[in-house]
Amino acid sequence: MLYSFAKQHGYTKIALGHHLDDLIETLLINLFFEGRLSTMPLRLVSDDGANTVIRPLGTCEEKDLQRYAWLRGFPIVPCGCPLCGCSSLESRRKQVKELIGSMEASIPRLKASMLGAMGNVKLSHLLDLNLGALHAKGVDEAVERLG
Repeated sequence: MLYSFAKQHGYTKIALGHHLDDLIETLLINLFFEGRLSTMPLRLVSDDGANTVIRPLGTCEEKDLQRYAWLRGFPIVPCGCPLCGCSSLESRRKQVKELIGSMEASIPRLKASMLGAMGNVKLSHLLDLNLGALHAKGVDEAVERLG
């Protein structure tokens, strides 16, 4: 729907408000429940190249954004949309959020470490057989140079 709206109005960039917690939670939900290693990238070009989705808050923790909103007097409106399923008490996101919260007590830099890991991928150390061709072309080295 966002791409269609953007195209109809001549927009090429779509900025979303996902924050670091969203990226980490999505990574773990995909890993634990979907059996894939992926999250939401900070910048994503649509398949047809017509739109670019950006997530400028992707490296900011949710608690920091909530504090900033409180300091500025902005209302904090909890998500209750049916699209993401976060309103359900038994949602996967809630489970993962609680897991991360419990781990942070003993791993203080957990989120920073996970953010770093999302940008430090060793393709040759994963099991996806399709990555072998990419590795052979030197993608690991290129990713390391960019990181």
